[in-house]
Amino acid sequence: MEDTDQSRLVPGAAESIEDMLEWAGLPPDESPRGGGQYGPYLQSQRLSLYSQAADSLLQTGKAYHCFCSQQRLELLKREALRSGQTPRYDNRCRHLRPDQVEEKLGQKVPHVIRFRLESGVESFNDLVFGWNRHEVAQVEGDPVVMKAESFPTYHLANVVDVQMI
Repeated sequence: MEDTDQSRLVPGAAESIEDMLEWAGLPPDESPRGGGQYGPYLQSQRLSLYSQAADSLLQTGKAYHCFCSQQRLELLKREALRSGQTPRYDNRCRHLRPDQVEEKLGQKVPHVIRFRLESGVESFNDLVFGWNRHEVAQVEGDPVVMKAESFPTYHLANVVDVQMI
């Protein structure tokens, strides 16, 4: 069950989902209520798995620490919208030297972990629109995979969870 966005958590929602599934004759094989061998079933109880995955991404250079403040990110967004562009992160912290990162970590500067997107993507055949390419790295910038409060984003948590099955 996805519960990593603690600000949007609705008390009792997980239980309601299980109740509805059971009512519809689709009881889960395993769940927070029923247990099973693949638990824990709440993402908030699997934080160590996500932390290990993020550490692995950092160690292999596929992710990096980002120390940009919410104010800076909001300013980037407003500027992009004002000029009619799609808001995107400018990958500023991607270029920090290791000593700069260590200094900021030592000073306990709040940070997130961002996935380092590679440029250049394969084309794909969309059955509705035909051959297409979406250069995510250029359009959106590097996405956050671990939030400042050490909770994963949907992108990381779901990939890790699928690997565990």
